Amino acid sequence: MTYYHYDFYAQALAKIERGHTQDEADVQEMIRGRAIDQIEPLLYRFPAIDPASFRRAVERVCRPEGPQRTP
Repeated sequence: MTYYHYDFYAQALAKIERGHTQDEADVQEMIRGRAIDQIEPLLYRFPAIDPASFRRAVERVCRPEGPQRTP
């Protein structure tokens, strides 16, 4: 059996952009498992993503206590 993975960077970008609770948990696992490491230098490949707002989303997802949601 062969398994194919999509680009982990693209997966993380999409999950962070969507911002769903499960997506953010998935990204935290990707970071812990070292599946993704440094995304920011590669953002030029994704011109629709604003680096500043993406950085804020990543920082929110990567907090040690997890994402903070507002009601």
